[in-house]
Amino acid sequence: MPFPRMTRRGLLSTAATPLLSAFAGGPKRVAALISEYRPGSHADAIVGKVLNGYYWNGEPRPSRLKLATMYTDQVPDEDMSRDLAAKHGFRIVPSIREALTLVSNTSIGARQLAVDGIFLICEHGAYPYNALGQKLYPRYEFFKQVIDVFRETGQVCPVFIDKHFSYDWDKAKWMYDQTKALNVPLMAGSVEPISRAANIQLDPTLPLERVVTTWSADFFDSKDSYGFHALESMQSLIERRPGGETGIAAVQCFERNAVWDWVAATDWSAHLLATAAATNIDSLKAKAEDPIAFVLEYISGLQVAVFRLNGSIKGRALAAQVKGGSDPVVLPSYWTPSDAVRVPQELRRRYPYNHFAATVHHFEDLVLNHRDAHPVERTLLTSGALAALHLSSYQPAAMYGKSLQHGRHLNKGRRIETPHLKIAYTFRPPADYGPVSWVPKFDDQLAAKGWKLGTFDSKLAGTKAGYFYYLPPGYEKGKSRYPVVYWLHGFGGGPAGATPVMERLDKAIRNGQAPPFILIACTDPIKVSQWTDSKDGKYPIESVIVKELIPHVDSRFRTIAKREMRGIEGYSMGGYGAAYIGFRNLDQFGSISALAGGMLTAERMCTVRDGVIFEKVYNHDRQYAEDHSIWTVTRTAAPGLNKWKPLLRVHVGTDDVSRKQSEDFHLLLAELQVPHEFGMSPKAPHNTAVTFDNWVGNPFDFWRRAFPAASKK
Repeated sequence: MPFPRMTRRGLLSTAATPLLSAFAGGPKRVAALISEYRPGSHADAIVGKVLNGYYWNGEPRPSRLKLATMYTDQVPDEDMSRDLAAKHGFRIVPSIREALTLVSNTSIGARQLAVDGIFLICEHGAYPYNALGQKLYPRYEFFKQVIDVFRETGQVCPVFIDKHFSYDWDKAKWMYDQTKALNVPLMAGSVEPISRAANIQLDPTLPLERVVTTWSADFFDSKDSYGFHALESMQSLIERRPGGETGIAAVQCFERNAVWDWVAATDWSAHLLATAAATNIDSLKAKAEDPIAFVLEYISGLQVAVFRLNGSIKGRALAAQVKGGSDPVVLPSYWTPSDAVRVPQELRRRYPYNHFAATVHHFEDLVLNHRDAHPVERTLLTSGALAALHLSSYQPAAMYGKSLQHGRHLNKGRRIETPHLKIAYTFRPPADYGPVSWVPKFDDQLAAKGWKLGTFDSKLAGTKAGYFYYLPPGYEKGKSRYPVVYWLHGFGGGPAGATPVMERLDKAIRNGQAPPFILIACTDPIKVSQWTDSKDGKYPIESVIVKELIPHVDSRFRTIAKREMRGIEGYSMGGYGAAYIGFRNLDQFGSISALAGGMLTAERMCTVRDGVIFEKVYNHDRQYAEDHSIWTVTRTAAPGLNKWKPLLRVHVGTDDVSRKQSEDFHLLLAELQVPHEFGMSPKAPHNTAVTFDNWVGNPFDFWRRAFPAASKK
């Protein structure tokens, strides 16, 4: 649906019509309002991806946005904006008003909004600090001018505000209130929560009582700037607890030796801190450089301490005490980049700061699909908490009242009550993970890589269904028949996720390192199915593949339509699916390959991604989830596996977040005496391309043994 149009008499439901409607069919036009644009700045990291594209889910992609205008508040010696404007053809304008309307400030007459989205990025520049140690970035001043344009034109569009709203609570609250009053679609906050690996989260059913998190950096790390990252990352992990978020009652900041005094005086903090940091308190105390502790008392009764410990630890970690529990729940590294933003080593210079690809991707989703990345109330809450923590560390001189011109810094901060931070919200990502379509998106870029799109009429799905296919060299001109491998993609992905495999397969076939075979990349229309038929019958994922896609492929292509010449393989959720479908259909598949499989238990699938699998696939039926768990299916299939003896492999990277799940699955197969092979790719994270590139030996030798007749061609 279109974004609402706002008139001077009130809010109407009609769409805001951009001035340059000729661009409606192409990339959406955006404006960038920037403090300064220099190498390594947030403007470079974010807007650079709009200009040059970014790396997402294992492949390069252009931005779906087009930069139309840019306003820069400051122009340092190393400014990049002017050269980029000449190269990319966007306009640099002297005012925010002109950036949004394309009309000069001196012009007379009515204006219209001329862009579909706004990036507001004030994070670098030569701005002063106040007595509290806060850098006075003009985010509020920029946003006030945006609101003025919205009111003047009677139109609004989505806005992204980089990091916190403002250093000042009253300004931050005004900004938030304006977006609600005018129905402005808003995205704000730190890049960390949206670029973090999706599987790194606390179980939302845990009744959290005490939480300690740690952060550190090897570079300049201010309490103001990086303190916000630490607060918002922490908040994104604890906000899903039972009852949702209800707000913060009080805060207190401790610095330097006062940190250790507080730890010694607080009975719960030392154990959780040592657990999170994986070392003892004495070691932390000896090595930490200018430590800081943010202590937050939540209205719900939860107590949180966020420690900055530069010099003594690396990265971010969390330890939580659960009501009634004995051992802490630990996240030893809670900022690991997601697979979506991982870039192969050889491409990192081409795609620098690619974790910010998450920012651009999610803002594209807001502009194009009206989908929010996360609740802006999280950013409002953490903006207010950070402002109060700075106030905690400052003691105004009595004779000057609240004046910031006089006073002194406190290592043991004052306890500041925060009734204004009674901010309640719940966060639940969209359960559908985007539009449901049985036919995957296909374009010229995919065709250039070697894919083709196939479709068929699915009676089970009640619609046309699609898949990608790859034909081996020589297929088009010859008459030979070929084996087939069905490939299953990961959680949230699509058949294009098989591209790294297909490209390496094509090269291996041409080099004689793999047998020629047809590769079919299957489609999960809801992207979260675990390749399981949903209980309500709405999404018959497995049935469509086995009962319709296989017969369709055998009738359309020159396949060797025998079980022995048919294999199934998948990565991540697809690895789970390959084992799940393969074990349940042993008469159809002679070879099964589970790569980096997310071998989740039924209990875990009821909570992962806030229960989206439990909702969409299992329809809130725990028994159905248990019956269709890969662990139950494997035990049930064990006699058949030993009878049919499919060629079976389980493989994972040594640095993969799903390594333990794959190892546990391997142990189950061994316990059941099911013949299989198990291997690991050294130093491979949860990334398809790296897993194959780091493989010890030839990853396609498995298929040479699976299809010996084809290997002799």
